[in-house]
Amino acid sequence: MLGELHFSTIAFYADIGKLDAVVIPVGVMAEIYLPQRLYALGLIARTELSNEELRFASELAKPLITRPFKYLAEQFEKAWETLALGAALKHLAATHAHSALHFSVPERLPFYLTAGESVLRAHIRMQIGTLLDDQMSQLLEHGQSSPVVEPQPRTKPQEELLQLTAA
Repeated sequence: MLGELHFSTIAFYADIGKLDAVVIPVGVMAEIYLPQRLYALGLIARTELSNEELRFASELAKPLITRPFKYLAEQFEKAWETLALGAALKHLAATHAHSALHFSVPERLPFYLTAGESVLRAHIRMQIGTLLDDQMSQLLEHGQSSPVVEPQPRTKPQEELLQLTAA
């Protein structure tokens, strides 16, 4: 069965008006939609930023970005509760398009499901978990465009959320 699998990276832009501004990666969100079968939304994000990273945040942005997982978990829950199945990432990217905390345009990946109903949820958990882990690793290792901020090790505290429901 063919389904929809999308992900967005999430980064903090210290000055959205500058092309060479400091960009700090904070997380990844992904969703899988199998019409008439299953919908899943997943998030992995850093729980906090370092003091070095926070020095680039304005006073207005600091409450939002100091603990990025907390804010992103709220956005995740709101999307889960209020949006149509498969619409979360497009909506979040659109609503954060001019925000310092930016969701990339959702990227589509091929997704084929061969698992039967009995293992469907376990298979989806594995697929979305692997995608979140891989993308978060890449984001932290290669996603920082500014030499001013040292790349953060993968051991920085992070948390995950995953919700599944019948479609």
